[in-house]
Amino acid sequence: MEIAYRKRDALFAAIDEHVKGSSAYLKGKYAKQPKKLGNWGFEVDDTAKAAKKKA
Repeated sequence: MEIAYRKRDALFAAIDEHVKGSSAYLKGKYAKQPKKLGNWGFEVDDTAKAAKKKA
């Protein structure tokens, strides 16, 4: 079973690289319309960031 896990992990590394490359391409293509990345299965969080509190 451990050998099967190693083979699986080796495949995930290649898949992960493709997903990261795809997301980088799509972020560039839809830079002005980031919500469109949701059509490709990416989670888009467009909530405003909270302001930092001054102490």
